[in-house]
Amino acid sequence: MIAPLIITLLIGFFIYGFDKLSPYFEHAHIRFISFSTGLFVTYLFLSMFPTMLRGREFLGNGVLFIFFWGFVVFHIAEKYVYQHSSSLRRRRSRLVRLRTLGFFVNHIILGIAVVFFFQTGQILLGYISFLPIIFHLMSSTLIVEHLHHKVRSNPLTHLLSYMSLFFGALIATLFRIPLEIYYGVFAFVVGILFYIIVRDTIPPYREGDSIYFLCGVVTYIILLLIEQFFTL
Repeated sequence: MIAPLIITLLIGFFIYGFDKLSPYFEHAHIRFISFSTGLFVTYLFLSMFPTMLRGREFLGNGVLFIFFWGFVVFHIAEKYVYQHSSSLRRRRSRLVRLRTLGFFVNHIILGIAVVFFFQTGQILLGYISFLPIIFHLMSSTLIVEHLHHKVRSNPLTHLLSYMSLFFGALIATLFRIPLEIYYGVFAFVVGILFYIIVRDTIPPYREGDSIYFLCGVVTYIILLLIEQFFTL
């Protein structure tokens, strides 16, 4: 299963280059975030949720319970940071570390999920998944950079951020992960991801561009239709 490893490694290098060029995207920040959010929200609801629900075969309704607690735990962790940080600077630093950890774990699971698609015969869906994942990684980079660029200046943080998708694919390739554990962890991280998408990624109130968001939604629906056509 070499293809997912090669592709995730290339994506890591691509995101590294994008991070270096991210200041040049500042003028289109909102439109880019809106498009990538529409793309990834559709991926979350129409691909990741159905994959998560397959875990009911192994965990029953417990998979939904685990998903719920992923959402709750991350909310409590974020609330703790807000309520127990004495200064605004310290609060921002802790929040960025919390977001970075959330994105890091999420990207590892996405890497595992892509390999899982290949291993279960959903090869075309595995390839299609890379588009929303790339845009999600790019928007994650912009979001964390926007929150506090000094935290991301740490070389180790950079390395983990860029290579986390590859690490996930490598873990799934090297180790035979029991499906019960995979679906449990996957559901928990989808809960975290759902919170991050709702709380941080979707532009709030009057911000954002609905047209670009809708373009992202339509783009992924078209990709799903193509996938369905070739798997008939």
